[in-house]
Amino acid sequence: MGAKFEIETVSRQFIPPETTQSLFRHLGFDFSADSVMSIKNWDFQDEQILHTADMAAVSSLVSEGRIVFVYGTINGVDAGFYFSEEEKLFHTGLWFDTALQSKPKMEDEGYTLLRRELNLFIPYDPVCAAIGTEIYLNFYTTEEETRSKSTADLIIWYAAEK
Repeated sequence: MGAKFEIETVSRQFIPPETTQSLFRHLGFDFSADSVMSIKNWDFQDEQILHTADMAAVSSLVSEGRIVFVYGTINGVDAGFYFSEEEKLFHTGLWFDTALQSKPKMEDEGYTLLRRELNLFIPYDPVCAAIGTEIYLNFYTTEEETRSKSTADLIIWYAAEK
C-alpha cells in the first residue's frame, strides 16, 4: 500500500458508519467493505478480526470502547475508515490509497468539494476536521495548539464557526 489520502474528524457525537461510508459515495467512490478489525487501545492489544461488512457491529464495538477499523477497496485500491472515542469525543477517519487519484492541492476544487461534503457530519456536532496525505490530527482544546501539533494540508475548525 502506498501513501494514504485521509480525512479525520473529531465530533461530540458518534458519526455512524453509514454516514461515513456515504461520504465516499458523495465523493464519487464506490466503497466495498471487506473486513472489520477492532482493538482495545492504540497499542493494538486484544486485536479482533471480523470477516463481515456489518456496520451494526461497528457501532456496537465503538459503544464498548473499542477502536474499530473497516477495511475495503474502491476500484481495487485499498480504502477504509476508523472510529474511536476518547474523553467523550468521537474520532472518525476515512482514507484511500493515493493510487486512486492524485492528491488534490489545497487551492484546487478538490478541497472545496471535500469541505462541502464534510457538511454531512454537521448533525454530529463536529469540533474539527483535517484533510491531507498521511496526516496526523493531534486534537487539543484550542485551535492554535491543535494546528501547531498536527500535520495536515487543511484543518477545519468548526467550534469557532458556531
